[in-house]
Amino acid sequence: MYRLWAAFILLEIKWIIEGFVSLFLERQSQINQLNQSLQRVAKEGGRAAFIFGEAGIGKSTLIEHFLEQLPATRHRAIGFCDPYQTPRVLGPVQDIAFTLLGYDQSAHNEEYFFNDLVQHLFKRKATLVLVIEDLHWADQRTLDWLLYLGRRLSQLPVLLIGTCREEEPEGLQALQQTLMNLPPGRIERLHLKPLSLNAIEQISQTLEIPAKKLYDVTAGNPLFVSEMLQNENQQEILPASLSEMLHARINALSHDLQNLLEMVSCNPRGIPLELLSGLKLDPIERLSQQACDRRILEMTEHHLKFRHELLRMATYERMNTLGQRKTHARLLQHLLDTEVSSLQPELIVHHASGAQDVMNILKYSPLAARRATRLGAHREAAVYLKVALQFVDQLQNPEQQAELLEQWAYATTLLLKIDDEVIQTRQKAIQIWHQLGRLDKVCESLSRLSRIYWYLGEPQKAQSYSDDAIKMLDKLPQDAYFARARVLSYRAQLLMQQENLEQAIYWGEQAFENAVLADDLEMIVHSLNTVGTSKLLRGNRDGETQLLKSLEISMQQGFHVQAARVYVNLPECLIELGELQRAEKFLDEGIAFETRHDLDSWLFNLLAGKAQLRFEQDRYDEAIQIGQNVIQNDKLSRQMKTPAMVVVARSKIRRGDADAGEYLQRAVEAAQQIGEPQYLNTLNIARLEQLVLEDNVAAARQMIDELSHLDAQSISPRKAGEWLMWARMAGYTLNPFDEDYLPGAFAAFCRGQYRAAAEQFRQDNARYLAAWSLVADGSPESIREALTMLESIDARGAIQSSRLKVLVGTTRKTAASHYRVAKSHPYALTRQEQRILSLLAEGFNNSTIAEELSRSRRTIENHVSSILSKLQCKNRLEAVLRVQSEPWIIPSALLPSQTEPVSDQAIASQK
Repeated sequence: MYRLWAAFILLEIKWIIEGFVSLFLERQSQINQLNQSLQRVAKEGGRAAFIFGEAGIGKSTLIEHFLEQLPATRHRAIGFCDPYQTPRVLGPVQDIAFTLLGYDQSAHNEEYFFNDLVQHLFKRKATLVLVIEDLHWADQRTLDWLLYLGRRLSQLPVLLIGTCREEEPEGLQALQQTLMNLPPGRIERLHLKPLSLNAIEQISQTLEIPAKKLYDVTAGNPLFVSEMLQNENQQEILPASLSEMLHARINALSHDLQNLLEMVSCNPRGIPLELLSGLKLDPIERLSQQACDRRILEMTEHHLKFRHELLRMATYERMNTLGQRKTHARLLQHLLDTEVSSLQPELIVHHASGAQDVMNILKYSPLAARRATRLGAHREAAVYLKVALQFVDQLQNPEQQAELLEQWAYATTLLLKIDDEVIQTRQKAIQIWHQLGRLDKVCESLSRLSRIYWYLGEPQKAQSYSDDAIKMLDKLPQDAYFARARVLSYRAQLLMQQENLEQAIYWGEQAFENAVLADDLEMIVHSLNTVGTSKLLRGNRDGETQLLKSLEISMQQGFHVQAARVYVNLPECLIELGELQRAEKFLDEGIAFETRHDLDSWLFNLLAGKAQLRFEQDRYDEAIQIGQNVIQNDKLSRQMKTPAMVVVARSKIRRGDADAGEYLQRAVEAAQQIGEPQYLNTLNIARLEQLVLEDNVAAARQMIDELSHLDAQSISPRKAGEWLMWARMAGYTLNPFDEDYLPGAFAAFCRGQYRAAAEQFRQDNARYLAAWSLVADGSPESIREALTMLESIDARGAIQSSRLKVLVGTTRKTAASHYRVAKSHPYALTRQEQRILSLLAEGFNNSTIAEELSRSRRTIENHVSSILSKLQCKNRLEAVLRVQSEPWIIPSALLPSQTEPVSDQAIASQK
């Protein structure tokens, strides 16, 4: 009895020591950091703490202790990343969402886990602790979610805690890349170090094992120390490695318990509790309890899992390859036989891969990919399809082979990870469709190849594959509406990008007719967009109606990408038509929409459009600032940066910057590489303008001769007008366009009615072009008026140009700074509003801002309301996102001391 009691006491001491080792020794400073971060959330907004360290260093134990010392009323939610071959898409986010929002089988969509979850957090009053364990195993969509949450963190009552292993280089690098894009002032990084020899000595005072020996074997790793203390006989020779130690510990267990551990080890997330009863391990409850009592397994709300990944790996590695396959096969069969709410195709793929069950891999990988796609996890979708792709030749049905090849190629193309393998896979699918006589599929695949080569910046190949697809349409039956719609719509899009607008309309209208017959809503909105854009660029108002219809349907159906395309194209058309105020309205709506949905690739297209708008408004400083913000984004491809490069180059020419020529050359090289006529035409206009400013008439005339082939089929009305205007300034008087093709002001200029053209440009707020119309008039009064106008917009390039100096007969140098006028804010925010917005972005609430600025809370509320209205934001959260996307909204030079005080009475009078 005495020995039994002593053994029990010794076991209790070991458990206490294990907790003491992991929690209290040399970890109090990290606990204090977490507590301080939690306290700051209430006043300053959300924060995040990321805990780094090697396996077994005590990251999870640190979090457990932190959570245990919080009041029971403090809400928390925990999510886990798992080391599957293909990570569970949004795995930890699903855990957190189901804890906070409840499990909803019908809510497995991207909106549920992104917008709905964040809106729930936004509306909470009390601070919430969110934990994500093992971010080194996170799928890309979880990292996207982390970025999505992080960009909104200042407005959320959340302390986010994440853990990551430092010895997992790929996962660590992916997480670090994500953290680089989070607000740096809201991130804490905690690095856990091994226990020191001094800490080990404190432990070993009551034990038989020498401290130095324990320290040498474990290197101070708390888990290793704990495992050593679990050793039955501490006097024996210490195991040479932790793996041997863990194997020895498992080998000492009963056969049935080992069997259970091997089952659990095959699933990194653990075994769902609902499946335990089907394992035929008797008695399962007693075995599970034994494993938990021995601190090997732990029971969560839904799973039985290993306490630590090292224990799971050691158990899994004990089985030989055949044993692993048999165990995976047994679990797979349980999953297939049992209908439970946690059944997910990705879990089946995991066990099917472990069991080398080819048929189930081929069956369930596409299902897992479709589910990943619905969640916006395109990278994971491509990985699931890649798992199946290695067995594609074992599919008996050639049609299924071709479909699998196409699905993988499409999923990979969406990621813009286009290489020879993607192209070869597409071509292999085309070959199969040819053999099957499925010419409809051949046509569609050729169109897809055309889009791939367009992305790659190879316009000739893009055109060639599009031509091949069109030629093959003649061989299709008349009722092949689905294939026709897609082939024709992609053809129309390609033609629009080549500025062949008449042909784009022709093919787009045919695509629309076939899409209606096929009831293909996505191609209906796609073709409406292309046709509407092409018509509106030519001045046909029917195009705007079609664009707005495309937007309406896209919003109704949740086609976010198609809606984003309208928000890019419609403002571009309105800018071409000189309707700058309406263009600004749609740009702001689009920026708000795409910021809300984190459609970054389209967002930066819109920001380039905003830069273009500022250029047309003669606000060159802002155009350069916005454009350079796009250009400097390393995530964007050359194709996405080119529009902004064009705007920056043209703005620098007009501002007279010394590096304008360098920027122009870089923009030309980029446009030539991607082969986009819309940019090449614009840059040719810019080069012609630069030659006119230099009064280099000979070079200008030579360039005009090279471009004399331009006609209404290859250039929009406004670009044609600009080209003819600068050609006239160089002495070229021929007009290859019909007069009614040109916009009014440009048509007047080409007729020699320069004063009338200047007045029309002035009414359109195009002061730069109005000034040059006056220069063309040539009278002393017009020249003086032109100089005043150029000085008002700080167009130093024109003021100091050789051409203008010759015309005015003077070499005086205008000090542009004397004529520079104060530019209004891009969104008409007052300085006080800019200051308040900066504090909002820092996470301060209205009361804190009122205290900071010595104003009443009501005054601050009125200011915030005004800011939200001007930015077209629904709430403070969206306003903060706008600041992150458009940092120029708050000038960096704006300091609290520069803020102009505004009284409550002034606010009341403004309202």
